[in-house]
Amino acid sequence: MASLGDEVFVSNGQHIEVYDATKFVFQYNLAVPGLGPNCYGLAICLHNNCLYASDYSSIHKVSLSGSNTVKEWSVNQAGGISVNKTHNVVVACSKLHEVQEYTTRGTLVRQIKLQPVQIANPWHAIQLSTGDYVVSHGSSPGGVSIVKIDGQVVHRQSQLNRRQMLNPRCLAVTNDNNIVVAEHTFHAIMSMDSSLSSVQQLAFTVDCGIQNPFGLSLDESRGRLYVSENGGQCRVLVFDSMAVNGGTLAQSQPQMGSLQITNDRYNDYYYDDYYDDYYDDYYDDYYTQNQPFLRERSLWDQDNI
Repeated sequence: MASLGDEVFVSNGQHIEVYDATKFVFQYNLAVPGLGPNCYGLAICLHNNCLYASDYSSIHKVSLSGSNTVKEWSVNQAGGISVNKTHNVVVACSKLHEVQEYTTRGTLVRQIKLQPVQIANPWHAIQLSTGDYVVSHGSSPGGVSIVKIDGQVVHRQSQLNRRQMLNPRCLAVTNDNNIVVAEHTFHAIMSMDSSLSSVQQLAFTVDCGIQNPFGLSLDESRGRLYVSENGGQCRVLVFDSMAVNGGTLAQSQPQMGSLQITNDRYNDYYYDDYYDDYYDDYYDDYYTQNQPFLRERSLWDQDNI
C-alpha cells in the first residue's frame, strides 16, 4: 500500500487499485503490465512522479504522469520496498538476508548484507535521515533493528508488551525518525523512537479491531495514517488527526474511516507458496520453544490446508 495526496494505492492481484481517501470510494485500476500475481510492496516517489511495485522477482516502475509507462528490472526475492532521500529504491530481500538499493533506472547502488543470526528474513527497510536503515524482520525471534550501511546492528527491539514479536511487517517513518510498525500476528500498531528503546502500542477505536495489519503509509503533512489489513474484513483503515507528540505518534481526535477492498484477492497474496515455505521453517523453529502460541499456529495451519 502507498498514498499520494488523497489517493491510496492498494495492490490487488496483478493490478493496483486507486481509492479516494476522503470519500472512501474506489476510483480506478492502475495497470502494471508484467506484474506478478503477488505484489509485496508499493512505494511512491514524488521526485520522479512514479510508483514502484515489487512482486518477489522484479521491481516495476509506473509513471504517474498519465502515460502509465512501465519500466521493470529483476530483483531476486524482492519483498517490501521504500524510497530514500536520494530518490533510490530500497528493497528488502528476505531469503537473501539483504537490503538492496537501486537507482530509479534499476542500477544496483549497494547491497547491505545482514547477519542471519541477528537479522534473518527482512521484510521491509527504510533509510532514516541519519543514513542508517530501520529493518523489520520476522525470523526467530522477530523484531525491528537499526543497521548501518555496512550491515552492523546499532539497535534492536523484539518485545511488545513483554511479548516476543512474531511478525512485524511494514514500517513507516516520521520526519524526526520515529518509527511506526505493523505487527501482523498480534494485530497491533506500534510506535518506537529512533533508538528503539521506547515502544508503545497505539490505541485505535476500530469496529472489530484492527485485524492482521500488513501495510502502512504515513502522510505526516495531512496528519493521516493508513493501515491495510490482511485478515478480517480486509480494509484499508484511514486515521486522521495523527501527530507526533514527544516522539510518539498519537491520534488527537478519534477520526477514522475505512476503504473496503473490491475483492478477496488482497486477502490471498500473503499466503502464497513462498510464505508457506518461510513460515513452515519459522514456526517449526520458534514454536518448539514457545508453547503458549501453539494454538495460534494450529489456526494458521488450518487456514492453509
